[in-house]
Amino acid sequence: MAAIISSNNSSSIPIANARYNKPFIYLVCAVVALGGVLFGFDLVIISGTVPFFTKFFQLSEANTGWAVGCINLGAALGALIGGKLSEAIGRKKLLLICS
Repeated sequence: MAAIISSNNSSSIPIANARYNKPFIYLVCAVVALGGVLFGFDLVIISGTVPFFTKFFQLSEANTGWAVGCINLGAALGALIGGKLSEAIGRKKLLLICS
């Protein structure tokens, strides 16, 4: 994995003389932005399928709300336990497990 900051100077304030690895920072930002876009895309797709699966599964309005809301519940649950889980097993292992 590439380093975000590379510094050849050992001063008392390392960030002042640091050189940033800009291509790596741009790559990380692009991946994060893509994650947000895909999450929004999933929300749009599930809302577009509501009439079809409501009719197919003969769901009430309350059950349809639960089916659509489960994606947000899963995101909230993942956000709550993700930090502690990554501290316990390591973020790289957690990302491999989740993907």
